[in-house]
Amino acid sequence: MINPEHYKYIMKKRIFLGILLFVSFLPIFCSENTTLTVLLKNNEEKSYSITNSGKIYFDDINLYIQQNQSDISSIIQLSLIRKILVTKETGLAENAEETNKYSIYPNPTQDYLYLSGIPENGCVFHIISISGQISCIKHISEGEIIDVRELNPGFYLLQVDGECFKFIKQ
Repeated sequence: MINPEHYKYIMKKRIFLGILLFVSFLPIFCSENTTLTVLLKNNEEKSYSITNSGKIYFDDINLYIQQNQSDISSIIQLSLIRKILVTKETGLAENAEETNKYSIYPNPTQDYLYLSGIPENGCVFHIISISGQISCIKHISEGEIIDVRELNPGFYLLQVDGECFKFIKQ
C-alpha cells in the first residue's frame, strides 16, 4: 500500500514537472522585452525582465530566474507560486487599460472547469498533461464551461493568453 504522504509528494513533483516542461520552452520566446510575472499564493506579484541571455529553470523545490547572463538567479520556492505569466512586448502602442485577468474554478474538479475573465470575442485555451502532452486545444466564449470528464485523474495545466494555471482532475 502506498503511503499517502509519499503519494502527495510524488504528485506534487509531477505537477512541477509539468510546469517545468511547459516553462522549458520559455527561452524560445525570451527577447529583450519579455517579462516573467510570478503571482504568489499570498497574492504578492513579482516581475522580472528577461533578456536573450536570461534563463528560467527549476529543481525539485525552487524556480530560478536569471534575468541576464551575468545576473545572480532569483530563487522562489515552488510551493509558494500560484501562477506564472509570460508577456512579450510587441513595440506596438497598446491601450492603457489592463488586459483581462483569468481565473479557473473549482479546483480540484471532477467534471467541469469554469474560466472567468473571458473577453467578448472569446479565447483559445490549451490543456497540457503533466507529461507535457497537449490534451485539448479549444476556443471558448464567455459563459461556456470546459468539460474535463474525459481526462484521466491527475495534474494538468490550463494555458490561456500566456497565463498558465495548474488544476487537478479527480
